[in-house]
Parts: sequence; C-alpha cells; structure tokens
Amino acid sequence: MDMYTRRKCPECRLRKCRAVGMLEECLLTEIQCKSKRRSRKVKTIQEDDETKESVPNPIPPPKPAVKSPPEPDETDLLIELVGKSFSDYRNNPEIVNRWECFYELSTKTPPNLCEIATIHVQVLVEFTKKLPGFMRLDSHDQIALLKGCVVQAMLLRNSCGYNKVNRFLDLKRVVRDSGIKEDHIRTLTDFFDNVAKLQMDETEYGLLIAIIVFDSDHTDLENRLTIDKYRDRYLSALSRYSEAREPRRPQIFAKILSLLTEMRTLYHTHAKMVLDWKQREQLTPLLCEIWDMR
Repeated sequence: MDMYTRRKCPECRLRKCRAVGMLEECLLTEIQCKSKRRSRKVKTIQEDDETKESVPNPIPPPKPAVKSPPEPDETDLLIELVGKSFSDYRNNPEIVNRWECFYELSTKTPPNLCEIATIHVQVLVEFTKKLPGFMRLDSHDQIALLKGCVVQAMLLRNSCGYNKVNRFLDLKRVVRDSGIKEDHIRTLTDFFDNVAKLQMDETEYGLLIAIIVFDSDHTDLENRLTIDKYRDRYLSALSRYSEAREPRRPQIFAKILSLLTEMRTLYHTHAKMVLDWKQREQLTPLLCEIWDMR
C-alpha cells in the first residue's frame, strides 16, 4: 500500500481519526449509513428531474402541413392541350387571311371557296395529329376518321370565324362567286347563329371537334372499341370544363352536344354544295379525295 491508496482506505482513515481524538459517538452506524445513502440517491433523482424540466426541448414542434395546390390530372392536361391546339387551328393565317379577303367587299377577285376549303382540310389534319390518341391509331383508321369528320369540323371552325367577324354578308355576291344557292347559305348562317348563342370558347370548340373526330360511327373503321374509349375521354373533358367554366349556363353540356345532331342535318345541304362545285369544276384533288368525289 502506498501513500495514495492509504489515504483512500476507509479503515486507515478511521484509525487516523481516532488517533487524533475523534469521539466514538460521532461515528454512524451501518443502518444510519444506508439511510444517508438512500436519502442522497433520492435527492439526486429529484435534482435530475428538475434539470430536465428547466431545459427547453431542443426539437421544435412540427409545423402544420401546408396544403399544396393539387397536381393537374390527365383530364386537365388534355383540356389545356386541346384548347391550345384549337387556338392554332382557328387563327391559322392561311385561313384567316383568305376569309378576310372573301368578306372584303372591295376585293374584285375574292378567293374561291374551294381554295379556302382545301387549305382548311390541310390545317385540320395538323390539328387532329395533336389530339392525344389520334396518332396511336393505324393509318387506315386515321384516314377514315378524317374523311368522316371533315364536314362537321369545317362547319364548327367556320361558325367560330363567322361569329368573330360578325359583318355583313353579301348573299348575292356569294351566290355569284361560289355557285352556292341562297337558301343553302341561309341554312349555314342560321346554324352559325345558333352556335353563337352558346358562347363557347376555343377550348369547348376544340373538345367538340375532338368528339366529332373520334366517332366510331364513321364508315370503314377497324378499331372501333379503341376509338370509343378515346371519345369517352373527350366527352368527360368537355363535361367537366363546360360546366365549371360558367355555372350560369344551365345544361350547357347537353346544349353543346345537341350541335352534333344539328350538324348531321346539314349533310344534305353540304352534299348539294359539293355537287354544285363539281359541276363548276372547282373541286381540288384534295377535296375530291376527302369527299370521295373521284
């Protein structure tokens, strides 16, 4: 035992304390030592608890979750895409400029309506290519859908332009230059006026034309079930958009779809117009192909 361990030895310390005169009654019994140790332990625990209560929690409480705007679903993206595509279709400068010349009374040689219709078909083809689902079909069905929708699509596009221009139409001049009978022209302008009453915007025009394109009732189709599925998507999109766009238009979705029936009744008028153009030898090769007039 060295000097360091001797100082730490309880028995040596006790002997030293007695040697210097410490009284025996100052010593604690074994029971008193246990009681003192127990009291010291309880006190230590209480002090630890108080320390924990006084120290602030370093982890801040979680902040309430902030609701982020919902992500657009497939229907929303479809609506947006069709709206932009129809805007390009409607405002195509090739069509707009020729209609401007056609309406301009000072124009000595207005554009031929067959020329306008030919450009219209070309622009319609570009529009249909942008419609989700169209390019997934085989080429046979693509051609069949184009041939089946071209008349109604042109009617809607022209009604949109006619309402936008909203100017005087010289019927005698149109009859003279186009060969279309006056009662046929009045039938078309009456339809244009009915469309204007619905106050459709470009997105509704585009979705309605898409519904016309994806019609499994068109002749010479092969994948009718697939075409019906695409048509249902566009019907759902038009229903959601038209009813949400302007709630004050009661039953607007049904009224827009009623145009499909009205346009079918115009096929008879259109057939007569095409025959008149054919007799006047005004049909272009593209129109002959799209209308099967070879």
